[in-house]
Amino acid sequence: MGSMILFFRSRPATSTGLVDVVINLGQPSYNVYSVIEYLPDPTGDVQAEFIPVQGLPYTKVQITLKNFPLTYAVTELDVTISAQQLPSSALILVKSDLTSTKMSLSIPNILPGLRTINVSNAILPSRLASIPFTVIDPNPPTIESLSTENVYTDGKDSITVTVLNFGDANVSTSDLSIQVQSSSSTDQTAKAIQADRITYDSTLSLSTITFKAPANSPGSAVVTLTITRLADSLNFVIFYVAVPTGSPTMTVQPTVGKDTGNVRVTCFLTNFRKVSGASDIRVSFGSVSLLETQLTVTSSFETTVVSFLSPDVSATSPTQVQISVFAIGRESQVGTAQFGITSTLRATLNFVDPPQVVFADNRGTKLVMVSIANVGTAGLTASDFEIVTTASTQNVPGLTASIQQVLQSTATTTDFDILLTAPTNPSNQSLAASFVISYKRDGSASAVKSVIFTVQILPSDKVYVSSFDPTSYFTDGRISMKISVQNLPSTIISQPASIFLIYFGNMTTSATSVTYTQSGTASKYTAQLRLRIPSVLDAYSVKPILKINTTGDMIEFPSSFSYVSPPNPDITSLKPGEGFTNTETEIEVTVSQLAGIENGLSDIIATITEQSCQLISFSQVNPALDKSLIQDYKIRLRTPCCVPEIVAGYATVFIAHRDFPNRYALASGSNGFHYIDASAPRVSSVVGDNSGAFVKKYSSTAITVTIEQIFQSFSSVSATLMGVEVPVLDFSADYNTGQVTVRLLIPSSNVYDTATGDITFPSGLSASYTVTYYDELLPSLLKALPTSGTVCGGFVVSVQISLFPVLNQNSDVLINIGSSIFVLNDNVQLVSSYSAQTDLQYLSPAVSQGVYYVKLTPFQFPRKYVEFLFNYFSAAVFLKSISSTNVRTTGGQTINVVVSNFPVVTVSSEVLIFLGSTQATNISLVSSVCSETIVSFVVPPLPTAGIISGIVYPRKLGTAAAIDFTVLATSPFALQIVPPTPNEICACASCTDVVQYVYVKNLDPKAVDSVYYTKNLPFVVKQYDNKTLVTILQVTITEAIKVVSSGNFIVTSGALTANATFRVIDCTVPRLVSISKSTSLNTGGSTIILTISNFKPFNYNLPVTVNFGGTVVQVQSANIWSADGADITSATSIALAKLSVTVPAVSIFWSIVAGVYQNSVKIVDFDFEFQAPCNYEEACGSKYPDLLKIQQLATSETCNLQFCIEASQVPTPFLSVVEPTSGLTSGGTNVRVILFGFPALSQQGVTIMVGSPSFPSYGKIVGFQYLTSDGLNSN
Repeated sequence: MGSMILFFRSRPATSTGLVDVVINLGQPSYNVYSVIEYLPDPTGDVQAEFIPVQGLPYTKVQITLKNFPLTYAVTELDVTISAQQLPSSALILVKSDLTSTKMSLSIPNILPGLRTINVSNAILPSRLASIPFTVIDPNPPTIESLSTENVYTDGKDSITVTVLNFGDANVSTSDLSIQVQSSSSTDQTAKAIQADRITYDSTLSLSTITFKAPANSPGSAVVTLTITRLADSLNFVIFYVAVPTGSPTMTVQPTVGKDTGNVRVTCFLTNFRKVSGASDIRVSFGSVSLLETQLTVTSSFETTVVSFLSPDVSATSPTQVQISVFAIGRESQVGTAQFGITSTLRATLNFVDPPQVVFADNRGTKLVMVSIANVGTAGLTASDFEIVTTASTQNVPGLTASIQQVLQSTATTTDFDILLTAPTNPSNQSLAASFVISYKRDGSASAVKSVIFTVQILPSDKVYVSSFDPTSYFTDGRISMKISVQNLPSTIISQPASIFLIYFGNMTTSATSVTYTQSGTASKYTAQLRLRIPSVLDAYSVKPILKINTTGDMIEFPSSFSYVSPPNPDITSLKPGEGFTNTETEIEVTVSQLAGIENGLSDIIATITEQSCQLISFSQVNPALDKSLIQDYKIRLRTPCCVPEIVAGYATVFIAHRDFPNRYALASGSNGFHYIDASAPRVSSVVGDNSGAFVKKYSSTAITVTIEQIFQSFSSVSATLMGVEVPVLDFSADYNTGQVTVRLLIPSSNVYDTATGDITFPSGLSASYTVTYYDELLPSLLKALPTSGTVCGGFVVSVQISLFPVLNQNSDVLINIGSSIFVLNDNVQLVSSYSAQTDLQYLSPAVSQGVYYVKLTPFQFPRKYVEFLFNYFSAAVFLKSISSTNVRTTGGQTINVVVSNFPVVTVSSEVLIFLGSTQATNISLVSSVCSETIVSFVVPPLPTAGIISGIVYPRKLGTAAAIDFTVLATSPFALQIVPPTPNEICACASCTDVVQYVYVKNLDPKAVDSVYYTKNLPFVVKQYDNKTLVTILQVTITEAIKVVSSGNFIVTSGALTANATFRVIDCTVPRLVSISKSTSLNTGGSTIILTISNFKPFNYNLPVTVNFGGTVVQVQSANIWSADGADITSATSIALAKLSVTVPAVSIFWSIVAGVYQNSVKIVDFDFEFQAPCNYEEACGSKYPDLLKIQQLATSETCNLQFCIEASQVPTPFLSVVEPTSGLTSGGTNVRVILFGFPALSQQGVTIMVGSPSFPSYGKIVGFQYLTSDGLNSN
């Protein structure tokens, strides 16, 4: 029999409890008995739990219902979504019992938006569960482009927006509803407007809508576009900008240009209403009005940029013009700026050196160097100029100026020596004397070739400060300053540096070092002082005063020194950023702009939550910087732990310099150090937008939170954010690792920047998480490197931005540094630009010292700017390289010097170089930019040899700005002709112009007078080596070279000569070039190598022999090279032959002439000496010859008495080891014997005797070895 399942509906009951049930199966005796229990109907509201809360059509939703009737089949369920009935096929009943009913359903394809899911039981339809669910549009409307996000408040601006998945082919302006809702509290009413036009591209599913923004108050406004018929809707934000009033602000770059024009000038205007292009703009350059076609215009709501090539104004040669810019129709709103004109005709003053003079008496004279630029003619003399006093100086009796000589005259620079005579009546007051130098053949009506220069005449006994460097620094002070003090009396030169006090307002310091040098005036000296700039609290300018304690002189500096506010330090990196509360963590903190650390770790204050950190080490980010400068550091420390103050969460990191505790760097909040409780649940990561804990301000964001240390199982989880419950999308857990992942839906909010929430489990455990709200409509800076650089500029800064408006060309972005410095478009390189990310680079301009905000603004979307801080610092001046530090006292060498961060100079006469007290001559300016200056100079004759201190300094700043270097001066040595100068030259009767190379040591390559061989020969200096001091001369012998026994090369340099003797040989016959060894013992056996040139003819089939005084031996091997490249078996000329031959034993021991033969034909002769071996028995006399050492070490035929030893040094042999010590009487046992001090020349010379001398037996030696080999002391 089979089994069956019966389904039936029970009758309603009026009471609860057990009821007997009898089921008859069709016959009286076929009954089945059972019991059923009637339960009370559920009461109270139906409770629903569901996941997820939003999704696309066809998303599966899981629903758990409590207080819901028992349900036995999906047919009992009645489910609707926004009045649409779901069929049973779309439902799945998972379970239904007294605790809950679980089911799932699929969302149908319905219109997007917030919908309600209604679930009820057909038996008890009143038990209804209503569940909100947001249906997400699978193809939501998306803005593809927006013509502008800014409009003016007067309502005259149109906006064009292109939207994807919005509208259809039948859409018209009547379908479209547009509302603009201002955020202003004074204008709360939404304004409905009509679109000007709407078009739809069915291929791309794009609608393009144009409308005019209504007038509104300044601020943001939300624009809502709706097509009710299609349930299409989207919002976007625009910003109302006040209409500019008053005059625009305008800056120009550059601020100076040539009067001949063709200089690219860029004008930046703010507070200037946006224009559409060049046709709306008018520009005047002085009196010249520029055409529309000459202008390039880019305009936004914040900035308008106008650029053009400056016109030619050389006809009038103004020194300055005004640039004016205005928009047509707004002529009263004019942007103006001054532009300096550099005249290509006008002469200008470069400098006066010295600018101050002191006359010894009223009959004294002084030479002053005056440098003028742009005279325009080269090769001029003193007679081409005239000099007169100005009106203000004409009434000074006795004071005259005359041109002593013209030092140099080029088209660009003319330098004079001007002779001044002292005033007849000396004054105890300073006098500013002015003079005019004029070029006589000026030819212009406006005398553009005349300049005025001024010299300060000081009282004869006045001490003065001529220069100091630097002229400004941060209030921290503590760096070195150089000061040049002139006209000091001779009585002071024995005094220490401490007599010089310098007052910086209320702050006083003393010189740390002083160097005295005698000046041109008798008994007067110049002092070079160094001091440490004192620290002050506030920024200000002060004119320092120098006090000399011994004389009481109080000397005011020629100009002010400026203290500037230092930048605040900043923590830029914290690695690692987290650690546990119960253990120390070693971290590295990178701090920018920290005051110079000069005393080690004791200079650093570091705390976390006000608990001191253990400092480990620190290092400069840029080790090349002076330690006293404000700079970036990496500091390693250990975090505090294990005290009540250290709790889980973010802790504030504090870093400061001990001398400047009020200027500190903080890393707080989520940027601080994160302490973790190792045993408590903790959030290890929060991932939302941009792969971080970021959520949107204007729309919901799903985030994933990973939690550690959860080992208990759970079936539900709840979450809050700032105390408000947030939806849990889903969760998963791994109880083995204790890791839980929870997905949350974070609602939008423009109230918070950062928000903290809690995730709570049924067991009561919880973990906190933090999210950061960001404006998803605004870009964010991902990277900007570097963040600091020198004031010189010229370096590349790389910037990476997310969500930046797409840039199509360099001019689409405006980069400004501070408020008035702009980066020109030509210095911007667009690497890539997409909606997700933009990468660009720019070349930094030169900027004054300080910390600036760098702002990058897209022209058409000025609200979507990004900015970052950049520190421009004055780099220390230092000597980068010098081409040579070895010079000769005779001078004449050219040396190149490269100085980093030297003040920019334009002409060579602005640079002075001294070697000791001797001034260098022929200074050439190779190049000079802010970051690097290169000059070359000719070493002057020096009075003494030795180490000489040199200085390079700009004439305008004096020796206070000097850069030091040292050179080693040596007196000229005798000239030497050295190898590889040849000592043999081939004769050639028909040759001319034969080139030879002569190598001469200690020869100045610039002072070669002549090279002589039979006559003075043409030569060229090919090379000079600074290290070996060898000069290579290429000499051309211009006549036939005759065969002579010897000749001489004679090289002359001034009074120095070098002589080298060489042989002239006939290179057409065979010649012995070399022999490896020209002596041998008469016992023979050694091998020698003979090298023979011009060995011809050579025949491999004929033997080559060597005759050693009648004993003939055959050559063992021959290496042959052909001179003409032919096969050597048929060559007519052999360039070189190397023969190897073994010396035979002979009975002679004297010198002979040996010969090389081929087929009995002599090729060459050579000298050879046979020597008898040394008779050490005779040579050692009463000593003993150490024959073993002689056999092993003697390398010469001559006697070497070191092999003769005293009798007392001859050791007594002794037996050290015999093993084994017993053996068979039949023999055959191997015995090992070690003897010390036993000199055995060979195994054959050793005898082993066993037994008594009367009846000896002899052992056979089977092995013989030296343990140590030391002659008679051998073992």
